[in-house]
Amino acid sequence: MSRLFFSLLLSALVCFTIPILLVSSSWGSLWLLSSVPLLTAIAHDTLIRLIGFLSTFGNGSPLGGIILIGIICALVGGGFDLFNFYFYQSPQK
Repeated sequence: MSRLFFSLLLSALVCFTIPILLVSSSWGSLWLLSSVPLLTAIAHDTLIRLIGFLSTFGNGSPLGGIILIGIICALVGGGFDLFNFYFYQSPQK
């Protein structure tokens, strides 16, 4: 039973951090690209759209949107882990 909880915790933690890292790295990349003279307009427009997208999920706060997306991904990853444990359980004692 402890294997189940450890696997569930690890799966939820990984599924929580990956979307946060992806969104944060894309945010940072766009911020850096906005300082390049030829890419300023495109990077700034894309950054504004990303902030608007995250604000939609976070009730006006981009940080809340990132956290909410991470929580939802953790719940989905945990659900898949529970399904995997249920489907492939073996009668080991």
